[in-house]
Amino acid sequence: MLGLLALPAAAEPWLDPIATIGADCVRARAVDAFVGDGRWEADEARRKLGAREACAGSRPAEHATASVGAVRFAVTPSVRLSGGDAVPDGLGGDEEPGLVAGALAVEAVADAAWFTVRVEPVVTAGAVPGAVADARFAALWGELRWKGLTLNVGTRDRWIGPGRHGALALSDNAQPPWLGAGVVEGRLPGWFHRLGRFRVEAGAGLLGEPRDDVAAPGLLLMDFRWLPVPFIEIGATRLSIFGGEGRPGVDIGQLLVPTEPHVYDDPDQSLPDQNELAVLDVRVTLPLGEWAGLPVDYVEGWWQYGGEDVIGRKVGPIPYPSLAGVGNLYGGAVKAGPVVVTGEYSALLDDYFRWYVGHRIYHDGFTQNSRFMGHFGGTDSETLFGSVAWEGAADARVPLRVRGWADWTRRVGVIEALNDKLFTFMVDEERVRGGLDAGWRLGDTGWISLGYGYEHVTGDDFVAGATADHHRVYVGLTPETIGRRTRP
Repeated sequence: MLGLLALPAAAEPWLDPIATIGADCVRARAVDAFVGDGRWEADEARRKLGAREACAGSRPAEHATASVGAVRFAVTPSVRLSGGDAVPDGLGGDEEPGLVAGALAVEAVADAAWFTVRVEPVVTAGAVPGAVADARFAALWGELRWKGLTLNVGTRDRWIGPGRHGALALSDNAQPPWLGAGVVEGRLPGWFHRLGRFRVEAGAGLLGEPRDDVAAPGLLLMDFRWLPVPFIEIGATRLSIFGGEGRPGVDIGQLLVPTEPHVYDDPDQSLPDQNELAVLDVRVTLPLGEWAGLPVDYVEGWWQYGGEDVIGRKVGPIPYPSLAGVGNLYGGAVKAGPVVVTGEYSALLDDYFRWYVGHRIYHDGFTQNSRFMGHFGGTDSETLFGSVAWEGAADARVPLRVRGWADWTRRVGVIEALNDKLFTFMVDEERVRGGLDAGWRLGDTGWISLGYGYEHVTGDDFVAGATADHHRVYVGLTPETIGRRTRP
């Protein structure tokens, strides 16, 4: 979703203030709630916290909503203006074209205990050189909830995994796909209740944006989350591309369990095929302030391990799928009072199998409009990120938030993988970026935010000696509301 509290160039979104406080409360108080399922919104945080609303800021400002019976309504406009030539990551795929760009979004939310409907049309425009304009839905989403079962359909940003700067499977780097899914969340009955809380999601959708390989392929999503205890979360995610215009349907058994992932003796590429992406992740959060009364609210660490494409292997006569194109993401954060320090490193590199691209049918990989749906670094990249944020006291009325950040990205230009040899460009592309962001609360009416980002590129487009410098500034205004898209 194109909330304007987002950075101008390749750094994690400047999070919605209320939901940020709610997510930090979950971490600091070891509340039994999932972080890596990408559902962190202000009202969702409030539902998860339940009776523990003593956490300051977990309840959104009541003036932001109207109610009819048990149904709450909120209509929230937001405006973002930016200038410069740096192209931002994230923002749901919006690249802010032109030296001067702007976006106007109007989000309407209807929410009750058993359902949520969210509609957010967005109009973007850019100028110099030329002028461009676009209009689309950043969110068109419906969700029904009954006890531990949820059914949802539509499109909105998804963020799967514990990472705060990047995610290997799904992030907000590209326009989100259309999906319909079912979710079961809760504990097992009887003695098995002691095993903790589980969350299972399964659904299918469509990659409807233009592609160079196969138009409108299907997308399968499976996600499993387990909280053995509130401060440890373990997840497993799988995405699969299949079918599409002019392609034969896939065998449902192979779609669910790809034991024969590669198709051989098919020179005309007329047989069914599919592309796979699978990710495992773990998050450990130690709420030291809650446990031991220390001045550190929490210390958190996370790891994601994933692979693109699948190789068929066997244990004796039993076939099983094995990942190729391995990638890793590591991160950590420390919060002490108003200060939050975050660091994250990713390596999507492999000696032979390519990450995200190279499939014989779906060679665009997991992309929308040529942007990677997972990690912004994309294929054959290495990234390093750090930030220091001051968020004031843990109170929903904080008047000021400030953050400085920096990141480094190295991309390897792969020409071709042939047999056991990998051919790359002689020069890697390296980008060093940094920026400063600030946000002020305007009384009870919302937040105004300002930011600046700088980027220096060497080996631009894998050309030796090619360097470039890019800048971007932005200003935005978001009224206070519930239910805005965000992630922790």
